[in-house]
Amino acid sequence: MAINEVITTARDGSAVIDFNDEVIGTVILAPNTQVILRKSNSDGVRLLSLIRGHLRLYRDPAYEKKKVGVIVNIRDNPSAYHGSNFEIQYYKNKKLVTALNDDLKILKLRKKAIEKTQISPSKSDIQDRELYEDLQSLLESS
Repeated sequence: MAINEVITTARDGSAVIDFNDEVIGTVILAPNTQVILRKSNSDGVRLLSLIRGHLRLYRDPAYEKKKVGVIVNIRDNPSAYHGSNFEIQYYKNKKLVTALNDDLKILKLRKKAIEKTQISPSKSDIQDRELYEDLQSLLESS
């Protein structure tokens, strides 16, 4: 796989991306969805950017205690989302992000810095080295 790979689902089909090697969960892509995947250091892939469409990330309860997640940047948008159970719908004139639990973080991508907002202050900070690599990659490409 190349460093960044574009995945597009057909108008009448969907796709499932299983991140079990990263122990972070499964992403379901709705029909007519396009995403960019980024290769990680552990030979897995991490979702990097939603270009258009609708996706849902969920995690098996067996992995609940793992402090990991998937980062999703909405293309041409300064926000990225990191969590373990959320849904994003993104089309030309509609953007809807739904948290399905309380660990969703919103990260604002600025030219020189990354601002982090914890949706639920009761949750501890996620220590994910690859999260910051993903964010750095997004900053450099924008």
